[in-house]
Amino acid sequence: MRNPIGAVSRALLALILPVVVAVTGVPVTAQDRFNCPDFASQEEAQEEYDRTAPDDPSGLDRDDDTVACENQFNLTPEEEAAVIAAREPLDGASDPAAEPTSTPASTPIPTPTPTPT
Repeated sequence: MRNPIGAVSRALLALILPVVVAVTGVPVTAQDRFNCPDFASQEEAQEEYDRTAPDDPSGLDRDDDTVACENQFNLTPEEEAAVIAAREPLDGASDPAAEPTSTPASTPIPTPTPTPT
């Protein structure tokens, strides 16, 4: 004779388990979607890294120097420095502390001179 409680338990588990997995799963935007070999060039990898930075869910920048996949594409130190230099305007634009705080120059207001009548 089969155990009816076991069958009910398995049926409930089959219904509940997908819901639990869906609710507690990792969000799609935070999943590892790419690896360095997936890209044809370092520039393509860098574009993906820049799109998701600073989160880097794919782990394209393993050493946290803001350069994606430099080992995969055998970048020289000079090439790495060029990538970092090219990113500096991007980094500064998102940092409110990096924005200039100078006050605009005041424009003198002309004083009307009386005209003779």
